[in-house]
Amino acid sequence: MPYFKPEENIELYYEEHGSGETLIFVNGIVFTTASWHFQKVYFRKQFRTVLYDMRCQGQSSNDMDSLNYGDQVEDLAKFVSFLMKDQENKKVHLCGLSYGSFVAKEFAVRYPDLIKKLILIAPVRKVDFITSFFYKSWNDLLEKKDLDGFYDITLTGSYVNMRKHLSERVYNLAINKFKELFTPEAILKLLHSFDRESIFANYPEITVPTLVIGASHDNLHNPEDGKVIASEIENAQFITINGGHAINIENAEEINQAIEK
Repeated sequence: MPYFKPEENIELYYEEHGSGETLIFVNGIVFTTASWHFQKVYFRKQFRTVLYDMRCQGQSSNDMDSLNYGDQVEDLAKFVSFLMKDQENKKVHLCGLSYGSFVAKEFAVRYPDLIKKLILIAPVRKVDFITSFFYKSWNDLLEKKDLDGFYDITLTGSYVNMRKHLSERVYNLAINKFKELFTPEAILKLLHSFDRESIFANYPEITVPTLVIGASHDNLHNPEDGKVIASEIENAQFITINGGHAINIENAEEINQAIEK
């Protein structure tokens, strides 16, 4: 399994599929590379499709004392440099969902010369009551080391049509795999890695071509935030796609077509 080391004691698991221009997917807070399965299958036919686990996610390092989402941004900068060192065109397509959109947004602000196109899926402009409710519920469950409860509330908040995507067998397989890849301590580090009051103020500093995608029935993040964000970014496009927070899974076909345009 390939790993990239942004620092001496940090290893980030990653995968590459296909060839062409480089398209990097940046995980939601408890996503892993496997969460982008439908995108991997679709885009590897025309893009060099890159998936990776950030610090405290999946198969990457999670034993650091603390975590700041700025670390995730700088890790990504080093990772992009590593991926593109032998490429004539150094620019990448960058797609982040939820927590991954926070990281992708900040990367675009700091390193605009490295981005050809930015895609932000289910982003946040302002943490409202409902988002705060989920964050507090997550925190309380994780402090009790209740991964089952955390997984359940996250699952119910992420999908509109759970019957379409979930059976007892799938649920049992998924939660067991989730417990293999995440610890309560690692998720708490992710949850507390960003300042909820300050990090969402610099969307107007984005200068690269940007597509903002809102999920019509997003329970975790306000679907209207995407429209506000797009209005703050010069020449950004905003679209709404039917589905819940995990829109890349629930409505993969429309998401893939939107990213591809």
